[in-house]
Amino acid sequence: MKTGLLIVDFSNTLMRSLAVNSKLSFNNQSTGGFYGVVSQLVSRIIEGSPTHIVFCMDTKPYKRSEVYPEYKQNRKNKPHWYPSIPHNKEILLQFLDLCKIPVLSEVGLEADDLIAKLVKHYAPLFNYISILSNDDDLFQLLDYSNVTLLRSKTSVTKANFKDEYPGLDPQDWIYVTAMTGTHNNVSGIPGCGPKTALKWALQRKLGIFEEKVVKNKELIEQNVKLIQLPYGNDYTLSDFDLTVPHFPERSIMRYLYRYGVQYTKRMSDAFYQFNQTGNLSGFPV
Repeated sequence: MKTGLLIVDFSNTLMRSLAVNSKLSFNNQSTGGFYGVVSQLVSRIIEGSPTHIVFCMDTKPYKRSEVYPEYKQNRKNKPHWYPSIPHNKEILLQFLDLCKIPVLSEVGLEADDLIAKLVKHYAPLFNYISILSNDDDLFQLLDYSNVTLLRSKTSVTKANFKDEYPGLDPQDWIYVTAMTGTHNNVSGIPGCGPKTALKWALQRKLGIFEEKVVKNKELIEQNVKLIQLPYGNDYTLSDFDLTVPHFPERSIMRYLYRYGVQYTKRMSDAFYQFNQTGNLSGFPV
């Protein structure tokens, strides 16, 4: 039997779900993020048939801020649904606990770092690994041929990446973003957009370096250290237990009802399917 690991970027998926379902509420409490994550989880179980599931969660203060104080300090204009995050996070964590879905976190690390740790550790052991996240930084993990990045409207594999960016490997994406800068307030080379960065990354593989690249060598090296996954080498998975979740349908039905979420046949089919495949996987963790 094939074994598959589904890794979910907790905050990325929760916030995207809130943005899409920002008007959804029950008893004057926002539930759009919670509903969206559960819905995506159901879809990924049906479509991907994973045998194991794990969520990865950011935990402040970030270690990157110790060497780069500006890290993630540009998020001042927050969306109108931002105050709803704590409530949705709380009820989602309770749901994951109900289903015995492990949540991996470590003070100072972000979900990306933990996802990278999981991929590096488990890629040789699983037939396939799927990562649910829209974060471009995760492209660098596509060096593993059995890894797929599940985004909002598409799925990206190593083959897809190489078709989209001929001549580049997933690891080269680190240098592309190091030159353009990132959404985490990591500043890149002034005036360097994606097309220019892609051209310079291709030249770099040929040993050709533009004047601007040479001039900004220290900036690029600093950014590479910030962008490369995982950050730091002082955390291992030795104490992490990748247990097989179990979906108790009656308890889930009651829990969803508490927050005004209808328990659908699609949910029932997904949870029944997982309980069968997960329990029969026989995968040693």
